[in-house]
Amino acid sequence: MIITLKTKRFLISKVLLLAFLTLILAIIMNSPGKAVASSNYTQSTETIQGTKYTVISVNDSGNDAGPAVNDAIAAAKAAPKPVILDFPTGTYHFKDSSAIRAQYYISNASTAGQTPDGWRKVGLLFKDINDVTIRGNGSTFMFHGVMTPIVFDHAVNVNMTDLKFDFKRPVMSEMTVAAVGNNYVDMNIHPDSLYKIVNNRLQWTGEVDGSGNPTDNWVAQGYANISAVQEYDPNIKTTWRTADPISGALSAQDLGNRTVRFTYNTNQNVTVGHTYQLRNDVRKEEGAFIYRSTNINWTRIDFYAAPGLGIVGQYSDTLTFEQLNFAPRAGSGRTNASMADFMQISGCKGQITVNNSRFFGAHDDPINVHGTHLKVVGIPASNQVQVQFMQPQSWGFDAFAVNDSIDFIKGSTLLASASATVTGVTRVDDTNILLTLNRTVPGQVDTHDFFVENVTWNPDVTITNTTFESIPSRGILMTTRGNVWIDHNTFNRMTMGGILIASDARLWYESGMVRNLTISNNTFNNNGQYTIKVEPEVPRSSPDLAVHSNIRIIGNTFIGEDVTKISAKSVNGLNFSDNIFQQGGLEFEADSSKNVTVAGNTFAQSAVEKSIKFMHMYANTDFVDPSQGFKLIRDGIVGSVPVPGDQESIDIPQSQMTATADSQRDNYEASKALDGNSATMWHTLWGPDGQTRYSLPQPITIDLGGTYQVHKLRYLPRQDYKAYKNGTITKYSISTSADGISYANVAWGSWADDPSEKSASFTAISARYVKFTALDGFGGHASAAELNVEAFPQNLSLHAVATESSMFQTAYSANNVKDGNAGSFWAPQSGTGTDEWVQLDFGTSKTFNKATIKEVLNRTAGYKVQYYDGSNWVDLVSGTTLNPAVTHSFPAVTAQKVRLYITATQLDSNGWGREPNIVEFEVYGP
Repeated sequence: MIITLKTKRFLISKVLLLAFLTLILAIIMNSPGKAVASSNYTQSTETIQGTKYTVISVNDSGNDAGPAVNDAIAAAKAAPKPVILDFPTGTYHFKDSSAIRAQYYISNASTAGQTPDGWRKVGLLFKDINDVTIRGNGSTFMFHGVMTPIVFDHAVNVNMTDLKFDFKRPVMSEMTVAAVGNNYVDMNIHPDSLYKIVNNRLQWTGEVDGSGNPTDNWVAQGYANISAVQEYDPNIKTTWRTADPISGALSAQDLGNRTVRFTYNTNQNVTVGHTYQLRNDVRKEEGAFIYRSTNINWTRIDFYAAPGLGIVGQYSDTLTFEQLNFAPRAGSGRTNASMADFMQISGCKGQITVNNSRFFGAHDDPINVHGTHLKVVGIPASNQVQVQFMQPQSWGFDAFAVNDSIDFIKGSTLLASASATVTGVTRVDDTNILLTLNRTVPGQVDTHDFFVENVTWNPDVTITNTTFESIPSRGILMTTRGNVWIDHNTFNRMTMGGILIASDARLWYESGMVRNLTISNNTFNNNGQYTIKVEPEVPRSSPDLAVHSNIRIIGNTFIGEDVTKISAKSVNGLNFSDNIFQQGGLEFEADSSKNVTVAGNTFAQSAVEKSIKFMHMYANTDFVDPSQGFKLIRDGIVGSVPVPGDQESIDIPQSQMTATADSQRDNYEASKALDGNSATMWHTLWGPDGQTRYSLPQPITIDLGGTYQVHKLRYLPRQDYKAYKNGTITKYSISTSADGISYANVAWGSWADDPSEKSASFTAISARYVKFTALDGFGGHASAAELNVEAFPQNLSLHAVATESSMFQTAYSANNVKDGNAGSFWAPQSGTGTDEWVQLDFGTSKTFNKATIKEVLNRTAGYKVQYYDGSNWVDLVSGTTLNPAVTHSFPAVTAQKVRLYITATQLDSNGWGREPNIVEFEVYGP
């Protein structure tokens, strides 16, 4: 008994001693600058530019690095921040057998049947991690089988640098025509495209062991089944979609050295040297997935192969890709790097940046930026809508969050009818979501033709200094309301064209009204079909119902074998100027658009086709510089653009405007053009000897002091003309801007060289800034005694949210009073029509001083126009009848909401009813 007790005491003491020593060792090893030993990684610290980093250095496990790397990721997640996850230079292999099984619903990927419940295989998972730099040191991540190589899930401030991603056996199989003979074709099979001949048929396979047994899930996933093919011409580095060249083969014979002979009933029309890219187009796994993450930065990343889509950014904020090379590995002999889009940016916000990058060899668009239209399928409560994913490849993901702003989009026009804020989100199932809103569902919204777009998630996009090549579709597909800048890129032989501006609620349901997009200083080299195409999926309609706006295509170089084709449909504000056609001519089309300018474009070759076709547009909303020599065709002109209100024009007070100029002489500052004194002037700088110090063109920019519907600029030249003529402007251009950054040309022309006041009128456009540029002037100078800008009152109703007390039917909703359509109107429910109202909510406080009301059938016998002061409705004006229209002017008032309130009605002359039929309720401000 005593011996046993002593033994126990000794053992306890030994355990305590070992525990104490282990604790001391841990403290020592975790001290700054000391390394922590682990079988999978070591931990140390490193100071870089004064910042101390925890460094987790991965130990390469050789055969399968997956478990070790994910162990290191867990350590990086727990380590003191900031942290560097370091990969010593080498090749790291990842097997699908050890990949992490994770559930992700990915936009534009696979159907529910192809990927049940969204389960994926993930190589490297960075989830709920922050302030990490993934330092690759030029290492290669080699993936075996089919998996999504890397996922960022709720990651914040993550930088990834100097890494290469590749697949040992890409899902794309490739073979090159070696010889063509009498009823046979010999194909050289690429070394990475594994195959075997079974019963005289070629069968694609995944990786196998020494006994020929599969080592991955490649065949089981169905990637041996070919459903899409592309052909690649190495001489011009061009790909296009084509038929499977071996689908009709009678037999396949292995000739050795990876050459297979296919025999046919007839001779085959194939070209020696051309490569065929064959794939199953099911996108079960993707190249990378960035989900609900913020500030993710990739620098010097090579992506040599992706198993589906390339990089998917989904509901993430601020993504930067610098020196991204998405292309086959140099020297590999491959011609393809992705069986779908290279980059799919779906429902993101903040800034998306792609710079100094290269995209070569995809099977679809290299960059596609968009949101998602979900169809309204139910209105279960007054403040709820049930919405549904409509595209089979986009489903299940959380497209909304509390406090997101949404727009109700009419599918047939792709225009917003009303807005709301999400206060609750309930997932009904994989395709349906129930949204609770901060307001009553607008009366015009129905389950037939309305969709919901999440407008909170619309990013700004910058794509610069990037090359696009060997693409069968477009280089860039862009649909976002954010600011877009596509600049100094090169587009080589895109089969379907360089850039597409879309938006649709029919096929892909990809949302996004372009609001401010600049395509500048790019080179478009022999791109097929339409080099630049603006084509929202809507029927031809009124120019006033334009889906996209403020698109500038300026300073680009176009090279075409014959003609370059540019097409624009449903655009308000398109400026195609100062482009250079280095080879070939131009066919320019605009349809159902307005405020279109084509000016300053030059052609290096003479006798090339130069044509412009305007279809279904107003007669006076475009400007074509006549010196360019275009053949202009107008088809289906819809008349002159309507002028707001009663057509009166106002001078914007000079006292509230300011002017700036790049060139001005002391006592001849830009402000002198706005001082109301014709004896003073703005004048560009000149030297002591009278010679020009700043050559023309020279601009003077006017800040109007507020936003106006500007439509005319008046110019008074210097009035001492008999003694001095220098600076009298004889050729000019005028451009406008809402923000003082992006400008759109609105006018261009010439004036006589005399001192009389000149004017330039243009289609009314909302602007705060007007830039007046002197292109030519007497003596090579520019001057202005006075400048005045005229504006129309703004119809504030056009952008307001309209609601009603009731409506007769969905077709007679409040939205009709602000659509500019004389054939539509609001009508309340059946009854007397008294105490009914239609309301306009401007979203923010607006100043207004006039209202025009239009009616048909003369049913109104009494009405009031009222504004809401925050507590009560206050009368502005009242009257009796409205038919056909009345206009009221009143002292300016500032409010967010205004309404038309019906106080009395009468039977119409037909005896049909008493309910008023209000065609338009126009509220105007200065």
